[in-house]
Order: sequence, then structure tokens, then C-alpha cells
Amino acid sequence: MLRTASDLRRSVVPFGGRLSLATGNIVPPVDLGLDLSALTGIHSYLPADLTLSVASGTTFTEIRDALGERGQELPIDVPFPDHATIGGLIATGFAGPRRFGYGSLKDLLIGCEFVRGDGLLGHAGGMVVKNVSGFEIPRFLHGSWGSLAVLTSVNLKVMPRPRSEATSLIQADSMASGLKQAQGILLSHPSLAACTVTRLGGEISVAARIMGREKAVEATSQTLLGDGTISGRNTVVLDPASSRAFWQTHCEDWAGTSNDVHVSIGTRPRDVAALVSAVEDRFESIHAPVDLCASPGTGSVRFRFDQASVRGEQFWDQLDPATLPAQSTAYVESAPAAWKEGVNVWRNDGAGESLMQAIKQQFDPQGILNPGRLFI
Repeated sequence: MLRTASDLRRSVVPFGGRLSLATGNIVPPVDLGLDLSALTGIHSYLPADLTLSVASGTTFTEIRDALGERGQELPIDVPFPDHATIGGLIATGFAGPRRFGYGSLKDLLIGCEFVRGDGLLGHAGGMVVKNVSGFEIPRFLHGSWGSLAVLTSVNLKVMPRPRSEATSLIQADSMASGLKQAQGILLSHPSLAACTVTRLGGEISVAARIMGREKAVEATSQTLLGDGTISGRNTVVLDPASSRAFWQTHCEDWAGTSNDVHVSIGTRPRDVAALVSAVEDRFESIHAPVDLCASPGTGSVRFRFDQASVRGEQFWDQLDPATLPAQSTAYVESAPAAWKEGVNVWRNDGAGESLMQAIKQQFDPQGILNPGRLFI
């Protein structure tokens, strides 16, 4: 189908669970939609080797359940796992809060099968963790948003599932104090799985997730409470079931399914506090409420606001250049279509653009895959 579409120069949008279709620039009507949800099933699973090969349309729930039977997992928290497909998670470069302790799917990707925009079927990598032959195409396609090729299957390394977990929740008086406390927690306990500081309405909280063996989790929780590393009003430690439920709710709450404008910024961890302060100041100056979620260990900052607060064409002017630190990346995760009209949702300073366009030309010479969705 892609070969024919390329010959006829018909635009194509590949999709699976349809959870990220709201991300990207407004584009002209597309000729063809390529539904990959029927490409399902586990091709190969070798628990002793910690490797898995699976069709790209397989949902995360199916994978989680299959691995869970052998006490293994893909260490990532996924919003709406019954609908999210593994191909979509890799194509969008999704990384949840556990990225701090476990990395992202990019770190677990060891091979894939894909079809380029011109219809050429390709394979890269393999089913062994230490595969050093050939180009690093699997990780190259991670985060490409389906603009270079369509993933049909992926090979991943899996990990043992932690036997226990707990989450410490601490209320803070401000984002600044919460971030300072989170940084102290990370310095004293770098083995944490995740640590975030969240502002929802008037409530600000620090969440620190501990994962591992039962005794180790219990000891770390007691250390956090006993040595004064965490201090604050209404400190609560969640048991394993409540901890898992908390992080699942957290992921889905920030999945960008509302009519608000959701923005994601990646920066250096040392710049997170200054970035959060700048975002708060900007929205306070226009008397607009803003929700925030910062991960000081990974340099990730996300925030959302009512679409009526800032017009789309004025948004980057509100943030650039003073708000965004050097070497940061930013994009609008989701927003109503009317808000995005005429807006480039990807903040791009032009660095590397010619190289990216050359790569796009090699993989998709007719430019049929997701045309206009990205900035190339």
C-alpha cells in the first residue's frame, strides 16, 4: 500500500491506538489512513534471554500481561494501556515518570521491522542485547512520529518486575520548595524509580517512587522518613497497590485528553527550577491558572492551561526567549485544532534541520508519511 501511495504521491497517516493524533501541526486533509491495530501478537518471547519480539499494533496491556506471567516487564508507565500500542509508544518517543530510574523504550529497543515511505521493507538489529552490527535504525526511528517509516514489529529487551514498591507523597508550600526537596531526595537516594513535583490547582506535592525487593523498599521508605530527607505537612507513604494506582492515574491525568493546551519541555536537570519559576511568572502576569508537573531528575517539565488564556499565534512569543533555557526542546503535546491553526507546535531553532530533511528524503522520498505534521 505504501509503495502504491508513494508512486501516486498520496499522503498517508499511520496510527494504532489513536491516542496521539492530536500532536503535531495542523495539516491539509490526508488521502489515506493506515490502521495498524490488526498487526498484533507476540512473535517470540525468550524469558531466559530477557528478549521479546512483538507486532507493532499489540497493546501495552497484552504485552504487560504476557510478561507478568514470567515475573518480567517493560519498565514504563503508559496511559490508557488497553489502547496504547507498542509501535505508537516507540514512534512518539513516549517516556513516563520511570524514565529517571529505568530509561525509556529507546534504551530497550534492540531491533525492528519497518516499511519505508517508498514501500521498501527493512529489518534492523536483532534479538540479542549486544547487537553491534549495522546502523542503529531501531533507535533512530524512536520518536520519529511515523514521518520516516511505519514500524511493523519491534524487538525489545525486558526486565525483571520489581517485587514491591512504595510511594512517598509530601505536600509542599510552593513549586520552588517542592523542587528543592525533590532534588535533596534524589541526591540522597539516586536509586529511586521516579520523582516528580506537581502543581494541580492550589495543591503542590512531591512524589518519590521506590521499587525493588520488599525489604529494600521498606528500608528506603523508613530512611526517607527517619533521616529528615523528606519533611512537610501530610506526608503519606502508599502501599504497593496504591502506589501503582497513583502513578497510573498520574500518567493518564497528563495524557493530554482534555481541551486544555498541553506543553512539554525538556531541559537540563539543573535548569528545571528556573524554568518552572519562569513559567509560573509568565502565567501569573496574565492572571491565568496553570498546572505543572516537573521531573527534576530527567529535566522534564510539562504544563497545561486553558486555551483561552493565550492565543496560539502568541504562545511562543510568551515563552521565548527568556523563559526557555539554552539547549532546551519544547512542543505542544495537544491542543484544540482551532488553537493550533497557523502555529508551528514544534519549537525549532533550525539546528540540524537540513540534516533531518536529508534523512526524510532518504526514507520517504515522495514525502507521503505524515506530511506537515513535523517541522520538516
